[in-house]
Amino acid sequence: MRVTFKHPPVAGSTDPFKDFNPADRTHYPTGEGVYIYGLRLEVDGEKKFVPLCVGEGNLGDRLWKHYYTLKSTGNNGKELFNWGDVHTLKDVRDVYEDMENYIESNTIHNSTLEKLIWYNNADFFNIRLGLPHSNRSMYGINEFEGLPRTNGHQTSIGIGGDLETISTGIGHHPNDAYDLKKAIEKTKKIFDENFYFIYATDKELEDQGIYTLTNAGHRRLVENTVKQKLHKINIYTTAHADNTPLELDVDLSNIQDKLINVDGHLYGNPYINPLVL
Repeated sequence: MRVTFKHPPVAGSTDPFKDFNPADRTHYPTGEGVYIYGLRLEVDGEKKFVPLCVGEGNLGDRLWKHYYTLKSTGNNGKELFNWGDVHTLKDVRDVYEDMENYIESNTIHNSTLEKLIWYNNADFFNIRLGLPHSNRSMYGINEFEGLPRTNGHQTSIGIGGDLETISTGIGHHPNDAYDLKKAIEKTKKIFDENFYFIYATDKELEDQGIYTLTNAGHRRLVENTVKQKLHKINIYTTAHADNTPLELDVDLSNIQDKLINVDGHLYGNPYINPLVL
């Protein structure tokens, strides 16, 4: 069985990778399926597709929500890694390494990941900036007098948000808070301009008599299989695959010329011409 991923449906375009506009809803597919979203990044002087997440569901709604949330001002429930300083293949590897290590939602563990600049935890900013922190719930009051409550809500990086007010607390680190705020803003701007995805529907799935992408359970099995296949070429997406993979070939030949080559190899057997995982 094989699933073949294709580019966004940009009407009239011979190069969707170049012409796709994340802000144009007509450039998003309809129906149910599986997708891989990421960024179009300039890596060593060449624009590449860097996958970040594999997902499933109603394609138009899910992909639009990812784009809109990740590019919006303020933070959100989705973890955010620093893509603002990525220019070389080594930079990509460094971020992927932290993505690989983003396993558990333990505050202390995740706040030590250098490239992780946001995730939805009340104490993330405190620990990241070396400030005292509490173990209280997200919307609880911080037990340290004088230290701003850093709840990580939508306005955390906005005017008067956590990263501005945090410098008024005990043991403040205003320069570090400012740098973190700017890193978040820069990454969100990159999402706004360079969000990209490939996707598959039932039309791209062989042997539909066995599995179908209109079935939620089947989609999740395909999703988990795609994650595990990408890991084989050291492309790490957020969230880990829990299920046993299907006997499924993942055809990425449509994107192989643009897909980031993390190891710098030639997509040797069994990955070359076409790129099938």
